[in-house]
This record gives sequence, structure tokens and C-alpha cells, in this order.
Amino acid sequence: MCGFFGIFLDDERLRPDSDDLHHTARLLRHRGPDHQGVHVGDGIGLVHTRLSLLDLAARSHQPFWDETGRYALLYNGEVYNFRELREKLERRPVLMKTY
Repeated sequence: MCGFFGIFLDDERLRPDSDDLHHTARLLRHRGPDHQGVHVGDGIGLVHTRLSLLDLAARSHQPFWDETGRYALLYNGEVYNFRELREKLERRPVLMKTY
């Protein structure tokens, strides 16, 4: 099981304290000892600790970011039908980056 923590501030001029977020990641390490991801941005702080079960690659460290760097995703769990989903997405007329 992975560990999650997030804080959202109504005032985007404020930023959560980075030291506090890293401390939270250390507290959640028992939930995901394989990797820790911390993001601090305007009005938001995200923490993810990862327990790797199927995909051990560094490309799966979180948060995930879109190509523009605007959107982040924290995800808990393994996608067990990823092969079928990938095939379906590859048939769609959208750009898909392969890592």
C-alpha cells in the first residue's frame, strides 16, 4: 500500500512548508518504502510514498506530470489490465509518449 498526503491552500500566493512535507513523507515511509515523492507549488503540497509491487522502474515514481508540467497525479494501486488499456489507448488518435 502506498502513502498519500496533500494540502491545498485557498491562497495561491502561499506555499506549504517544504520541510513539513518532507517530514510527512518520512512518517509515511512504512506505507511505501521504495520511493518518496514530494511536490511543493503555489497553494499546493503533495507527498507520495511508493510500495513497488509489479513495476519497479523509476519512471513510475510519483507524482506523475503531464508533458506541460501543469497537471500532477498521485495514484494508489497497480493497473493489472494495463496491457489491454495500453492497446486500446494506442488505437485512439491521440499522442502517446512511450517511455
